[in-house]
Amino acid sequence: MPRLITDRDDFKLEEFNENLESTKSFLSRYPQKLTIDKWNLLKVGNTIRLIEEYETLYYVKFEIKSKKFWNSPHQAIQVGVWRQIGSGEITHGLPKAIFFNYLLDEYGAIVSDYLHTEHGKRFWLDRLTEALKYGYDIFYGDYGTRHLTRINNKNDLVHSYLNQCWGTETKHEYRRMAIISKCVTSI
Repeated sequence: MPRLITDRDDFKLEEFNENLESTKSFLSRYPQKLTIDKWNLLKVGNTIRLIEEYETLYYVKFEIKSKKFWNSPHQAIQVGVWRQIGSGEITHGLPKAIFFNYLLDEYGAIVSDYLHTEHGKRFWLDRLTEALKYGYDIFYGDYGTRHLTRINNKNDLVHSYLNQCWGTETKHEYRRMAIISKCVTSI
């Protein structure tokens, strides 16, 4: 965990016409309104989108798990994040707001998924660094051994997380994860 992969093309939101079609399909499912900080978002199930003029500018998909790996009844596992090219001014700060002001508040812990692009790796490193700054608990964990390693500072993050979690070794792909938590106290 997490295994580094090449950029995925499974969202197909970069193509304008496919973005409009995907957005139209999403809107036909009667999304609920979700306001996080200054953003008016739409949510269907475990998918949140920022939409302007029938175009998706930001997309996040997550799963809810109850693994009983530690003292947290539920965890949100982020499985997909995408941002429209050129939307940086509009979406600046939105990933942080969704992570810390919605997912973490709602579920108590956010766990990385097991496949990442280079952009996804950087995304998680940014969130982990912010979590340290905000005083949240961060760990890397191994589902196989049920062991959590606390990450206390940026040095730990670089040595423990970067050196032990990232790579292409098959044995790590589905077992290791990063955790940002408000409620982890023990396994």
